[in-house]
This record gives sequence, structure tokens and C-alpha cells, in this order.
Amino acid sequence: MTLLRHTLRILLALVFLVAGSFKLFDMARFTESIGDFGLVPDWLVLPTAWIVVLCELLIGAGLVVNLRGSLAGAVVLLGVFISVLIYGIVLGLDIHCG
Repeated sequence: MTLLRHTLRILLALVFLVAGSFKLFDMARFTESIGDFGLVPDWLVLPTAWIVVLCELLIGAGLVVNLRGSLAGAVVLLGVFISVLIYGIVLGLDIHCG
């Protein structure tokens, strides 16, 4: 069971690290994607993008080293992502999730 937990934790960490890295290397596109949802005022779009990317990278790194609270952070961030995507679907927005 310990090996399975370790493997799943590392896989989840990789998901967050890869997602954060791709967003980091194309911040303009990710920032545009956040703005397209219309959930934050224009002046908060760029800071929101940076906060999301930093959270993804920190959560991913925390999962790699098994830092307490990292799994809870991953659950919260995934919950936010799912909620925003549902919002976009309900409104019929044609938006890529970044």
C-alpha cells in the first residue's frame, strides 16, 4: 500500500508540475484564457494567472517531498478548476482551460 500511495502522490505531483510549467512558459495565452472566463476584473487577470501558476508549482513540489498540506492544496485547487470549468460549460463559453 505504501508503494501505491507514493506512486500516486508522485503522479499527481507531476500533473501539477507539468501543468504549471506549461502555463509558465506561455503566460500570455494562460492570462488570456483566464480573462476569457470573465470571473475577475481585467486588472486582476495577470496577478491571478501568476498565483495559479505558483500554486500549481508549489503544490507539485510539496507533493514530491511529501510536505504536509500539499494534498489538501491539490484538492482545493482541483475543486476550483472544476468549478470554473463547470461555470464555463453552463454559460456555453468556448474557452480552453489553459
